[in-house]
Amino acid sequence: MHANNEVGTIQPVREIALIAKEYGIVLHSDTVQTVGKVPVDVNDLHVDLLSISAHKMYGPKGIGAIYIRKGTNIDALIHGGAQERKNRAGTENIPSIVGFAKAMEIASNEWSDNFEHARLCKELLKAKICGELKNVVVNGGEQDTLPFILNVSLDSSSYEAERESLLLNLDLHGVAVSSGSACTSGSVQPSHVLLAMGRDERSTSTAIRFSFGKFTSVKDVDRAGDVFCSIVRSLPKRPAVVH
Repeated sequence: MHANNEVGTIQPVREIALIAKEYGIVLHSDTVQTVGKVPVDVNDLHVDLLSISAHKMYGPKGIGAIYIRKGTNIDALIHGGAQERKNRAGTENIPSIVGFAKAMEIASNEWSDNFEHARLCKELLKAKICGELKNVVVNGGEQDTLPFILNVSLDSSSYEAERESLLLNLDLHGVAVSSGSACTSGSVQPSHVLLAMGRDERSTSTAIRFSFGKFTSVKDVDRAGDVFCSIVRSLPKRPAVVH
């Protein structure tokens, strides 16, 4: 991944690719979270393969693209006709392709403004949550991270909570959030991303992922923060442990 889809951390793909190249390893990067949101240059990243999705830049759902560096051989996804240089047989979805191209054009012109707007939204929500609540953990670093995602969890030593309850209560108040990526929706397992970052299972089970886009208003962010803080304050507290 160029950027993690749960916490927004931008990975050192360029450095990884240079190491891979030394050993003749072909490297693919999933840039679904970054293309259209930040500048992405295949030559700067030194990747051989790179995948993109239109829906992440307000384009049609169900259409994506793959960059294949010249000289990189891959097996065909679907065998049959000679479409897409024999990499994927089947009639192309022209309306979605055109919509994808238009979305990419708009995103390339607006990315800087959208980036700053998301950064403002993220900072406002983080300041409200961390300012009003104790023992809240922000998952993901301050540097080398996208502003479009804010992932927070509750310290398991202080709160008794489950993500399903948090999600349900937020939904009932009209606040749309997730407990992780869309790829893991429906899973009851703790986030492998947060566990790999050293979070314990109980804290990981309370993780909430807020996301921001160009249509997210400051008013939306302010209300989401108020609702979240109100719900958390109503949760039963764990008794302090006296040693």
